[in-house]
Amino acid sequence: MSPLDHHISPRFRASKASPGAFGDWVDIWEDRIWGWQLEHAERLLGQGHDAAFAALHLAVAFVEPYEVFRAGESSDGKSRRFFKSGFSRIFNASQPPLTPAQLDAAADALYTEVRCGLFHGGMTGTKVYVSNAVSGIEVQLAPSTNTVRQILLNPESFVRGIVREFRQFVARLRNPADPEYLALKANFEKAWHLVHAGKVSHQPGAV
Repeated sequence: MSPLDHHISPRFRASKASPGAFGDWVDIWEDRIWGWQLEHAERLLGQGHDAAFAALHLAVAFVEPYEVFRAGESSDGKSRRFFKSGFSRIFNASQPPLTPAQLDAAADALYTEVRCGLFHGGMTGTKVYVSNAVSGIEVQLAPSTNTVRQILLNPESFVRGIVREFRQFVARLRNPADPEYLALKANFEKAWHLVHAGKVSHQPGAV
């Protein structure tokens, strides 16, 4: 083994990616996201209420990088837009159903109150209440303006939703019969090359 053949994910070394092929890259990306991030988020859910914030932090960190690989574009300078797009894609089947305008308002508030709150201040914003008493994400909006008044967020449901989306995306990348397979593959390949050319800010699971 070459000294440069280092681990680039929990199970794989650099030789798998160089030169590598699409299937290798999907294997590595899946192993990174699961082995370095989401597996630990799931484990934290079983460690009591106080571990929920750490699980939430790990799960929230998936949203923007996921959208990078879905869109095949860098999110540099466009973090809010990519987070909102990724969040809306993952949680568009919310209950009770939200209109597109309401979903956009909720995603925007969650970017500020949850994503930025956790990443920059270590806490969610003042409009967010983390609780297992709700079934998922409940967003209270002012009816006339769609202004977010309050967000009730169940960390377990949030993590489960992220993990479900991750697994479905990986399965679709491995399924040539998927009607969107060629587009998903092309965008994933673009993002892979952007990340490994250093043209995307360092994302969780990318080394």
